[in-house]
Amino acid sequence: MSILNKLKDNIVGSVTAGVSSGGKSNMRLSLANLPLGGILGKSGDGRTVMQPQVLSSNPASELDWRVKLSLPPAASGFYKEGGIMAPLQQTGGFTWPITPTIIIQHSAQYTPQEPVHVNYPYYAYNNSRVDAMSIIGNFPVQNAQEGAYWIAGLHFLRSVSKMFYGPGGNQGNPPQILRLNGYGEHILKDVPVIVEQVTIELRESVDYIAVPVDKQTKAEKKVFEGGPPSVSSRQSKAQERTSGAVTSTRVPTDSVFTVLVQPVYSRKRLKDKFNLKDFAAGRLAKDGFI
Repeated sequence: MSILNKLKDNIVGSVTAGVSSGGKSNMRLSLANLPLGGILGKSGDGRTVMQPQVLSSNPASELDWRVKLSLPPAASGFYKEGGIMAPLQQTGGFTWPITPTIIIQHSAQYTPQEPVHVNYPYYAYNNSRVDAMSIIGNFPVQNAQEGAYWIAGLHFLRSVSKMFYGPGGNQGNPPQILRLNGYGEHILKDVPVIVEQVTIELRESVDYIAVPVDKQTKAEKKVFEGGPPSVSSRQSKAQERTSGAVTSTRVPTDSVFTVLVQPVYSRKRLKDKFNLKDFAAGRLAKDGFI
């Protein structure tokens, strides 16, 4: 009976402490040996110290180890010129907000040599390669700001899988080579990749929220907001309501972005940069070799 009484006293004490410190939620945290708020090492803004924000104003931060597809530093266009992709400027490219599944596969090709009257063939080395990588990640959306980022990411992936066709300085060029980053310097650091396939899963069993999308550029906005001298302020506002400058798009609160990327290296870069000794020592990871 003494053991039962002691156990009873411990349970009553835990329940009393939980109720006195803030109700049933704190009581459950106390019984589970978790701190109040359920967050270990909480910083001043309520996030853990090593947890990056979904939309960060400092995309070059060393703490931001999330998986990201971005343009090379010297590239122009796409999200760097604003428009519908403008939200991607806050993260310096398209970033998966939740850690995705990445399948990385390395292959070594051997050609079998099969002389007659032998039990085992001989294998002659042919070449090695890094196969296409699948990046599969959920993309939750909780508000209009994240919805605008979702739309920007969708349009970015649509665009970088297409060649430069039509008027423009890069007319006739193949699709843009991107940079893949994630998890720090020794896993994925500025890996040059091309996008081979993009799959967006729009589910039927989730909610869709309305996200306003501004289709005008900054120059168009300036002309539109100023209006011609003969148009009054009231007429200008009426035109703004009926011109379709801001449209509403339905965005799923949860979806899956799947991107198939292929690492590519130029012949000159392989000749000038790569050697197996430095690669094995980890000195070439920062140069995008995986």
